[in-house]
Amino acid sequence: MNSDGFPTVWTMVDALTFGDTLHLIDLMSPGNLRAISAKFGCTSTEFVSWMGCMNFIRNACVHNSDLIDIKLKTKPTPPDVYKDSIQTAPGGYSNGIAIAVYILKYLMHFVNPNYNFHNIKETLGNIIGGDDSVANALGFASHESTALLREPLLDD
Repeated sequence: MNSDGFPTVWTMVDALTFGDTLHLIDLMSPGNLRAISAKFGCTSTEFVSWMGCMNFIRNACVHNSDLIDIKLKTKPTPPDVYKDSIQTAPGGYSNGIAIAVYILKYLMHFVNPNYNFHNIKETLGNIIGGDDSVANALGFASHESTALLREPLLDD
């Protein structure tokens, strides 16, 4: 129990799936949803969209799906600070893995600003190999776009 007499967040994490947690977010009052979204520097609509994307990616990982070739059917709005680093496509942005990577990068800044994305950046760099066409296929604007994964949040 916390100081208010409620179970801690760790109890919730242990008892609920990520999908269950998303259902709770969907049921939240607009005011509470705005308060949580503000902690992540985004709108309520962005937060719900981004959490849905993270749930999809999490489920793909759990079921051994190939994330590199994954194509998002419902494309979330990318964080504003990374929009120039995502390949554009008719009707908006690419549906490749890049958008999910940048959403994760953005959200992690608020959870742990010191999180090291080195392994993710290096792995993507090895796959892309300096080839813009491969980067574009994954949803990145160019092979140089992955360099942002090592940088602090662009708004800092």
